[in-house]
Amino acid sequence: MNAIALLIALLVIPLFWALGRLAVARLLRIPVLRVSWGLWGRVAGFERRGVEYRIGCVPIGAYVKIKNNAEDVGKSDRGGGDEPTDARLPSIWRRLLLFPAGPVSVLLLGLFSLSIHSLLSTSDTMPPAIVGKVFAGSPADQAGLRSGDRIGPVQSEANGWPTTDLFLVSRTERPMV
Repeated sequence: MNAIALLIALLVIPLFWALGRLAVARLLRIPVLRVSWGLWGRVAGFERRGVEYRIGCVPIGAYVKIKNNAEDVGKSDRGGGDEPTDARLPSIWRRLLLFPAGPVSVLLLGLFSLSIHSLLSTSDTMPPAIVGKVFAGSPADQAGLRSGDRIGPVQSEANGWPTTDLFLVSRTERPMV
């Protein structure tokens, strides 16, 4: 399981980071020069509509290189240089909007993955909850719960929270087995 988590951290998350930045760059009409999944060099790739898509030699990380990003920032962006300014260079505000695109796309990936996991998990696949420390006089103590008790699924015909609530309220005087 740890190997799968490591592969997700090294391969999938950087890919979604780069795809989120690419999507926002396209939305803001910021010229993209390169999209790379992996770092240092090129193993495979292709070019489409002036954008180089490639897989890097080292399969960790990913990046989106935009026009006027990192080493492309030159004298023309600061004014007073010999180079003519390019009207297609992204403004500082568009570049600032591009900055959170990677983290937001990874956050959305996490929320989507958690939702899918929640939908696919059933009471058969989920282990029961185990009661930790029970304090004297607490509601758990008054209900008769003890440390180490296992809490399993509710056995009912209820389908959804409204009917589950009614089921639980109707069975407050009887043990729930």
